[in-house]
Amino acid sequence: MALGAAQITWFNAPRPHYDPRNPGAEAPDANFSLSYAFAGGEVAVGRGGGPQRLTSGLTLVDDPSGPATLGSGDRWTSFSHAFGPMMLDVRSSDGSGRSSSSIGVGKYGEDWGVRLGYAALSDTRATLGGAFQSRFGGEDQTRLAALSLEGRRDLGAWSFSGSIEAAQAKVDALNVSGLWTSAWSLSAEHPFAGGALRFTAAQPRRAEGGELAFNAPIALTKNGMILYEPRFAGLTPSGREIDFEAVWTTRLGDLTTFETALALSTEPNHIADAEAAAALWFSLRHAW
Repeated sequence: MALGAAQITWFNAPRPHYDPRNPGAEAPDANFSLSYAFAGGEVAVGRGGGPQRLTSGLTLVDDPSGPATLGSGDRWTSFSHAFGPMMLDVRSSDGSGRSSSSIGVGKYGEDWGVRLGYAALSDTRATLGGAFQSRFGGEDQTRLAALSLEGRRDLGAWSFSGSIEAAQAKVDALNVSGLWTSAWSLSAEHPFAGGALRFTAAQPRRAEGGELAFNAPIALTKNGMILYEPRFAGLTPSGREIDFEAVWTTRLGDLTTFETALALSTEPNHIADAEAAAALWFSLRHAW
């Protein structure tokens, strides 16, 4: 619903089907957004969704470490304002044990856009999407400082977009040094058979450097004393996961959408010996 310069959307998901294993299950929180546009800028708040990015990203393959900016179920706030030819934006989000704040500056035209951003992320439930400190008796948590560059350009009937991110990660409770990560994605979209066909290649967040220092037990003396020596373990994984995806979406009517997607993941979870994984998706959606 639009009221002058203000817009509001609201969606209440239905209560899940009764499950005797969880009789007290409640309906999920409502998703909403409220925005107000003013001369040269906009301010918005909401839960779920969030400001759109210049890059499309993947549909079927999920990065367990999550985005460095906004998650799909987070509470979020966004502010943007134009300063001459440049657009400044400030964003924050919180939810599911993660909180982040970011600032970015971009320049946008009718058929192109580019944004340079910095984000600070705190995750209290996982370490880069996995378990690390818990293997040593601690609690998994991470702090991430990420620098990203994303852009989009339309060339004829094709639309190209891409992003690259480099981040420094801090791991509490363990002696970890030099840990930094990388992530990138490239997409190309073209009209096809009455719909849109998109090809995407991406690398989810991967540790590119860093090591763990710890004291390891190496021997047991005759009188029962355990001897320790310092050890160093590299945190760079053995492989590099690259994901490929093709998606075709079309409208079958004013209220009906059909989508199919095919994805291939090589060296999943950045493990060199892991078998490639594939997924095929068909979706038919109708609103009434």
